[in-house]
Amino acid sequence: LINYLGYRGHSIPVSLWCWASRANAYSVSIYDGLTRTLSSFHPGDSTWQELTVTHLVSSSATELTIEFYNSSYLAGDFSYWDDVVMTPPPLYATVAFITFQSAQYICTTYQVAKYDTTRDGWLLKFRSVLGACTDIGNHNDTNLLVACGLLTPYWYSTNGDTWVASTLVGVKGNASFFLGIGATVWKVCLTNNVYSSTNPTNAGDWTGATLVGSINYNITDLFENNDLLYVPKEDCLYYLDSSGVVHALIQEARSLVSSTSGKNSIAWKNRLYYPAGSQALYEYDNGDITTVGVAQFGPGITGLAGRILALAADSEYLYAFVDYGTKAELMAGRWETVDGETDFRWHGALSELSL
Repeated sequence: LINYLGYRGHSIPVSLWCWASRANAYSVSIYDGLTRTLSSFHPGDSTWQELTVTHLVSSSATELTIEFYNSSYLAGDFSYWDDVVMTPPPLYATVAFITFQSAQYICTTYQVAKYDTTRDGWLLKFRSVLGACTDIGNHNDTNLLVACGLLTPYWYSTNGDTWVASTLVGVKGNASFFLGIGATVWKVCLTNNVYSSTNPTNAGDWTGATLVGSINYNITDLFENNDLLYVPKEDCLYYLDSSGVVHALIQEARSLVSSTSGKNSIAWKNRLYYPAGSQALYEYDNGDITTVGVAQFGPGITGLAGRILALAADSEYLYAFVDYGTKAELMAGRWETVDGETDFRWHGALSELSL
């Protein structure tokens, strides 16, 4: 398998059907470059038999190969093989998508995969064997960075294929979020502090910590607008000015403190959008603060009063996935003038996902 890295540390079951007329000669095996596991042998009774094998892939595996195994060769002997089935590692939750060196990457709880346009599918490029992945960042198209939380070193790659674990001492080697802005990359450590670097490799270093807001509320995301760093937290939105001074925005949201507030905040058309509490969405526009949640500004739409799960945008609309119990509804919103009145209007549901 080309993408064997994603199988490291997993038990992989394989089954297939084999026809053979010689006993104790044919089996199926899995080899990871270090160890090999064989199934039981075909009984040699000239019938189709299902052979199964499960192999624990080494965390240091150098390959992953499914082998049709023949214990001893005899001239004129032959066998038939069919219906090979391999169960892949369990699926993980999607953490983030990112573009790096013109290629698309997806980061899940324990894996990073690159989209292969030739095969029209995802190729596994990295698997975290120490801690769950919490974010992925692009440092100026030079380093692809994977955060693995506050107790596990982050990883970086210059090409998406070869990965290096950070050996920087203490919190400088850890991260929960990354964000690249020009030649600088920012990260979150210790839930309330941000650090910056122009060289996040083991040959570089990070600045000292900048405390953002109160230590009582955690940072939930990072995003940028006009080359400034914005730091959503559980209580409200903050930003660092060009001198590195921290400022609080949308302080009205402090009455809606939540562990999910600020997640997936974005900038769109030079406005800032900050989800808060169980259903609110705030818009910040050069000092003007407006609530634009689906529950308030979805005329003719009933029942969509859940939390904003994700935000995205294109040139025309702001898109929101809204928690609707067992489903997530996709909505599209923007400022519109209808019958002489201008307000923020949501349209949809455009699509839905089962939760």
